[in-house]
Amino acid sequence: MMTAIGQQSGQFIDRHQAEEALRQSEALQRIALNAAGMGAWDWNIQTGEETWSKEVEMLYGLSAGGFSGVYEHFFEFVHPGDRACVKQAQVDALHDGRDYSPEYRIVRPDGSLRWVSARGNVTRDENGEPLRLSGVTMDITDRKQMELALAESEHRLRQQSAALASLAQHKSFAEGDLEPAFRAITEAAAAPLQVARVCIWLYNSDRTLWQCVDLFDRNQDAHFCIEPLCVADYPAYFNALTINRSIAAHDLEHDPALSDFWASYFQPNGITATLDAPIVLSGQVVGVVCHEHVGEAREWTMGEQNFAGSIADFVVLALEVSERKRTEDALRSAEEKYRSIFENAVTGIFQTTPDGHYLSANPALARIYGYASPQALIEQLTQIDRQLYVDPARRQQFIDLMQHGRVVDFESQVYRQDSSVIWISENAIAVHSETGALLYYEGTVENITDRKRTEEALKRQLTAIEASMDGISLLDAQGRFTYLNQAHASISGYDRPDVLLGQSWEVLYDELERSRFEQEIFPVLKQVGQWRGEAIGMRRDGSIYPQEVSLVAIEADGLVFVVQDITERKCAEADLRQSKEAAEKSKSVKKPVSCQHEPRTANPAQRNYRLQRNAARRRRRIWLRRHHAGLGENSRSRKASAVADQRHSRHLEN
Repeated sequence: MMTAIGQQSGQFIDRHQAEEALRQSEALQRIALNAAGMGAWDWNIQTGEETWSKEVEMLYGLSAGGFSGVYEHFFEFVHPGDRACVKQAQVDALHDGRDYSPEYRIVRPDGSLRWVSARGNVTRDENGEPLRLSGVTMDITDRKQMELALAESEHRLRQQSAALASLAQHKSFAEGDLEPAFRAITEAAAAPLQVARVCIWLYNSDRTLWQCVDLFDRNQDAHFCIEPLCVADYPAYFNALTINRSIAAHDLEHDPALSDFWASYFQPNGITATLDAPIVLSGQVVGVVCHEHVGEAREWTMGEQNFAGSIADFVVLALEVSERKRTEDALRSAEEKYRSIFENAVTGIFQTTPDGHYLSANPALARIYGYASPQALIEQLTQIDRQLYVDPARRQQFIDLMQHGRVVDFESQVYRQDSSVIWISENAIAVHSETGALLYYEGTVENITDRKRTEEALKRQLTAIEASMDGISLLDAQGRFTYLNQAHASISGYDRPDVLLGQSWEVLYDELERSRFEQEIFPVLKQVGQWRGEAIGMRRDGSIYPQEVSLVAIEADGLVFVVQDITERKCAEADLRQSKEAAEKSKSVKKPVSCQHEPRTANPAQRNYRLQRNAARRRRRIWLRRHHAGLGENSRSRKASAVADQRHSRHLEN
């Protein structure tokens, strides 16, 4: 018995330590929420009065009590460009019942710009009319700036790659027709660089005039030509073109090379920044491509400068192809320029025959597949279906999709030259002859191994959740299950989790416990964002059991719901208490001599089994009565319940 008591005491100490660690963890989480700059607000829709916590006032750049409390005053802080979306979010929440979760910019009194995220709930009257909109606001400037910068960078990179690829296939280059080629170049350059104007200037035959051969105005979506400039009037600029790969200027009025254009050209046209790339033909500057920005000040990135250089190379290509009809030298030079674009691309580019042989491959593709050179790839990789694809059937699937003329984002596992396996994504088109015969496939390859690894890591995390012995689930804003692991379904008496999907959490609790959640637990959860404690769950068959519950609020007013069945722990605690009470009683009362009675059955094993079974049932009934008594009964009813339990226990023992 002493050993059992010692074990129980050790469990009590471990549990106490765990609870203390939990309290410390919750305190740290509260500190983290405060550090996140999150504040609460409330808008009385009936009166128009709005209340902000001091954290919200600080977030908006106000001192404590600085907000007037007037609803219209709030919109003075919202960026003019975002006011419509905030109002629409309010309309959707108040009248359509949607979640109120806008992300918008605010302008502080000092003029600084910040991004914030708001999350709110609508309180309605008995007729369903909205009374209040309450929620929290937090500063997401750093995250938003990173997201916007990354998205913008990726978007422009994709635009640049697409523009260069489109130009490489434009028919005007093959035909040597300069006018449509120049138009295609200026249009292709404007959108990726987000500039208002792109113009191509070329020297005249004696290099005395600077002639505009095409000017594309993106705002008007139109092409123009403007008056030529005298080269002798701008010596600093033309000297700078001969020694720089590009001229990236953002202070045009004071730039040494461009200041001469300020009064006569830049200022009248509202141009605030320009990125000029010289057009170099046969080692000599023959012109320039000007990318002109209108509006707020702007600085040019190195990637944009490289893109501008590629655009200038296409002008060179157009000029050289135009000369092809007259000289063979110009044709060879144009092919070299085209090959330079092909070989310097960061994406793998290929051409393959329908039967699985490579016709061409660029260095990027050779690097992706681990070959020393494109030539080595072409010579060694002769059976694409067997040598390249881990699953040989993927090649046939590729060909089947090509019946529609193209494939997009075709993901496969492939072998590199060293037999290691990577993931790739292919985009390709089928090229046909003028008579419609299939000539070859050409396209691009991207290494997506890192992305796939990230996806696999997420799958493993989900597998770990599914394997957990704790019941884990997600609830939406309406309290309906959107996800449950198998453990949660099993604890609740269900064979499969999908039976509970879409149902309310209330199906797992009786009326008394549901009332306790609504009145005691959810208010705490709404205030601090989490709650942990004990509850009485109800299984599918209507039986009840003790459980430990953890609730954590997440975005969009959802909940993470974690449940543990603690029936065994509660029974052990009850046994421990009874043992202690019996020990205390034995110390104060002298043990009487007991009379031995003949057992009611001749089989001692059967009698012992019945006694153990009845004792277990008795302990469970005692625990359930005491638990419900602790939730709502007064001390007199608890005492009466205890007396009834003792009488019932003596009856079972006799």
